[in-house]
Amino acid sequence: MAEKKLVTGYISASVITDIFYIAQRKLGKKPVKEAIKTMLQVFYPATVTDDNIYQALDLEWDDFEDSVQYIVGEGLPVDYIVTRNTQDFTSGSIPVITPEQFIKIIT
Repeated sequence: MAEKKLVTGYISASVITDIFYIAQRKLGKKPVKEAIKTMLQVFYPATVTDDNIYQALDLEWDDFEDSVQYIVGEGLPVDYIVTRNTQDFTSGSIPVITPEQFIKIIT
């Protein structure tokens, strides 16, 4: 749906580096770089600032990575956080849904 410009999709900048690190070990750097370039034509990277990190630390959530993603999401024009890990986002104000729930909502 993001590829067809029906929705605007964001991806965490740290997820991009994680994908690169994991995939390049199996596939090599060149194909993974090309795949990431393609992915960036579909999704916008959600950048993290030092203020985001401080705000995430103040949340005192159990999962720090999730708190950073949530805080970054607050600064973006998002309707949902889509994740399979919904249980870590229960105390936020942005609705958090699974990919399956998202598909049901938008179709």
